[in-house]
Amino acid sequence: MASEQQQVLQVVTGDGEFNETGVKSFVSEAHIDTAGTNYQTIAITGPQSSGKSTLMNALVRVFCEALCMHVLLCTQTS
Repeated sequence: MASEQQQVLQVVTGDGEFNETGVKSFVSEAHIDTAGTNYQTIAITGPQSSGKSTLMNALVRVFCEALCMHVLLCTQTS
């Protein structure tokens, strides 16, 4: 089995700034930009009890509410 080289990417710098150059480089080097995929990924990291699950639950709730509203609006008849 061939060994795979793992890449590490620091998305947020030690100063709390978004590492846009690093992210763009990673996406290009990993050929993610040309993979032909059409999806989005969200990652939430943090220490224990910092609210990660609470944030994800809130995001899912907002998404579901928006989706339900869209379905209701699209299925209404006059």
